[in-house]
Amino acid sequence: MNLIVPQGEYYRVSFNLDPTNGSVPLRQGADRIHFFLSEVISSESRIFIDEGGGDRLSISAFDNSRLFPGAEWRYFDVGSNVPPDTLYAKIRRLTEFYLGFRFPDDDGVHFGWLKFTRSDTTFTNAFDLTAYEWNPIPEAPIRAGLPPEISVATEVVEDGSGQPVLQASWNPALATWIFETTTDLMPPVTWTEYPAGGTLAEVPLDGGDTHRYFRLRRP
Repeated sequence: MNLIVPQGEYYRVSFNLDPTNGSVPLRQGADRIHFFLSEVISSESRIFIDEGGGDRLSISAFDNSRLFPGAEWRYFDVGSNVPPDTLYAKIRRLTEFYLGFRFPDDDGVHFGWLKFTRSDTTFTNAFDLTAYEWNPIPEAPIRAGLPPEISVATEVVEDGSGQPVLQASWNPALATWIFETTTDLMPPVTWTEYPAGGTLAEVPLDGGDTHRYFRLRRP
């Protein structure tokens, strides 16, 4: 007598983040891999090393199985018994977290963050990537959950005719960014591109404007 076993179905839900080209992408704070809102991510942050000694982040959420097509799925909480001090156990207790990362580009190393969120901590409720940002200036830090802090240097000088001119300049890494101006910050605000040469704009100070506002915008 032959026992016929129906073909089963099985899959695992997990999150993986792998380094490429031998780089180490993830950063961590003093005692955790995730960063708090506004916490600085920089070269001073530690490199993430998982429990196995590698730099690959892998988080298993749950297993699913059913005996045959059409049957009811069964969910298995694969992390219910993990030690409470492990990375996976800590992530299981969160509804949102920020991962800090770094990546190399032609002009140097850049730092950024990824935000993952979910509505509750039910083990079958997986995280979604809901936001991310990175600093376009090489080696410059960034705060988790916030846009990069971009500084614009200003100086009042005289032009060839002795008239005062406001010079605004910014980092060469932002040469493709757009310098804009407006006279009113009351919504809806209308911004107009102001002529700029790469990383420098010169604004004549002729006294015609009682006030004027400027911004540097990523294209």
